[in-house]
Amino acid sequence: MIAPLYVPYVGGAETHTRALAEALVETGQRVSLLTDRGHRHIPHTESVNGVRVIRTTTLGLGRQDLRDAVGWEEGIFSLLSEIARVIDDAAIGIPDIIHAQCQVSFLLGAVLKEHLGCRLVVTPHETQPERDGLGAARSRFLFNLPQIDLLIAGSETFARQAIEYGRSELTTAVVESSIRPWISAPPRKARVPGQRSRILSIGRFKPRKNQLVLLDAIAQLRAEGRAVSCTFVGACDAASVAYRDELDAGCRKTGGYAVLVESASDAELQRLIEAADLVVQPALAEGLGLAAIEALAAGKTVLATPTSGAVEVLGEFPMLLTRGWEVSHLAGAISDALDRPGQYAIAAAQAAEAVRARFGSRANAVRMLTLYRDLVGEKA
Repeated sequence: MIAPLYVPYVGGAETHTRALAEALVETGQRVSLLTDRGHRHIPHTESVNGVRVIRTTTLGLGRQDLRDAVGWEEGIFSLLSEIARVIDDAAIGIPDIIHAQCQVSFLLGAVLKEHLGCRLVVTPHETQPERDGLGAARSRFLFNLPQIDLLIAGSETFARQAIEYGRSELTTAVVESSIRPWISAPPRKARVPGQRSRILSIGRFKPRKNQLVLLDAIAQLRAEGRAVSCTFVGACDAASVAYRDELDAGCRKTGGYAVLVESASDAELQRLIEAADLVVQPALAEGLGLAAIEALAAGKTVLATPTSGAVEVLGEFPMLLTRGWEVSHLAGAISDALDRPGQYAIAAAQAAEAVRARFGSRANAVRMLTLYRDLVGEKA
């Protein structure tokens, strides 16, 4: 498996990849995962819940010892050289399947397929690639690489996106993303009258996630006399540092009723979910919205904006969908959920039962294995 980031980084793509890889291990498969260390001091190789993780170093751009190197070649060709070395050192052998997660891995997967002679499966996670520079052209090119044997989308929304960019329906399948098995459902605690209501929002810090509007909605609720607080949990990539910093600055100005937590561990995230009274996903666009699904599975009442991904999951539970994406929409939905906790809890419990059955990691891993085996023509 290939993914640009993996544990301890967090986000929707990382959650999808981790849940799938660990579930495949549980079914008896040998799974190695090639990823990047990013900028953290973490091991080059380690086993994470049975998944063998092999990490490349960062590309080294800007290093003084590379000042005479051709930047484009150093950024791409040196990575290929390092990948060749680390997979040789790890003695992986020739896998049955290469499964590349995220567009940036498609190209690496294609090169590795040419080198190793095995099958290539890809899964996209980019919700709005057209917003990147040359993003639409990039998507058309990558989705239609001739080396790709099968594109497996984590939702109908992502499948439609691939087909719109020219991918054949005949080589496109859907295996929905999975929730992680460590997400548990703690018993609901009775609210203490007058106690501050704790709102939690989980998602990568970027404009598409719309956290700044949620922060304004929390401020409006407090101005109306509501005792509410909000914790924003997520991670940040290089393209959205300015947005993360703006959100962090906004939280700091609140005097403590809003805080930002970056890259929470499994244990920290579990604790925050358990402590929350309400989980809100305010995104402008979502391909699926795993954070909301996991919170529902953990027994929490969730409010999500009506993105295509959220509607795909919560369409049968309209009470859990806001009317829109603006401050008034979010503030109104939160206020109504706090005023009628019992009714919302019933809707959330019904939705939780549905998502646990639909997004279970073991069942989805078995579906994935079936597609793998169809490709290789024998046991994967």
